[in-house]
Amino acid sequence: LGESREAKGFLDLPELMDHISASPLLRKTLKVVIQNWAPFRGLGEPHEQAVASLRRHPFVEIVEGRLDAEDYARRLAETDVLLMPYHPDTYALRGSGILIEGLSRAAIILVRAGASMEDSGEDGVVLSYETPQELVEVLGALVSNFDEVAARAKEMAVRFREVNTPEAYVGALDTRARGKPYTNRH
Repeated sequence: LGESREAKGFLDLPELMDHISASPLLRKTLKVVIQNWAPFRGLGEPHEQAVASLRRHPFVEIVEGRLDAEDYARRLAETDVLLMPYHPDTYALRGSGILIEGLSRAAIILVRAGASMEDSGEDGVVLSYETPQELVEVLGALVSNFDEVAARAKEMAVRFREVNTPEAYVGALDTRARGKPYTNRH
C-alpha cells in the first residue's frame, strides 16, 4: 500500500511474486494486494513492466491509483501480513508510517534485512528476509504457524496502542521542546 516508489521495493515485487508463485503452498494460500500508485515523477517503463509482470499471477490483485482515506483504512484492516520490501540502503535509518499503522492494527510485518523496521517489533511479529528465496521460506513458516503468530500480533497491537497515543507523542514533543529527555512512563 502507498506510493509505488523504487526505494520501497516496488520494482523488486515481480521477482518476489515469481518466487512465491513457484511454491504450490504459497500460490494457493496467499492473496497479495499491491497498490499501483506511481510517483509524481514516475519510474516510466520499468514501472509499467513491473505492473505487467505482477498481473500474470492470479493470486495478485493490483489496486490502481491513490486510495482515499476510507479505502486505505479498509484495505489495511483486511491485511494479515504487510510485506515491506524497502531497500536497506535508503531505509537503514528512515521509518515508515505504514509500519506504525500495521503494528497498531495487528498486522504481521515482513521487511528486508538491514532496513530500520527490522527492529520495530517484539514477539516475532516483525519478520525479516534477505533474498527472495528466504522470503518464501519465511512465508512458508508463517503459513504453518499463522494462528500463533497472529495471536502474538494482536497482543502486541494492544500494547503498541497503549504506549503510542497522541498524548504520548505530544508529551514527547513538549518535553523535547523544553530541552529535557523524554521518558514514557507507561
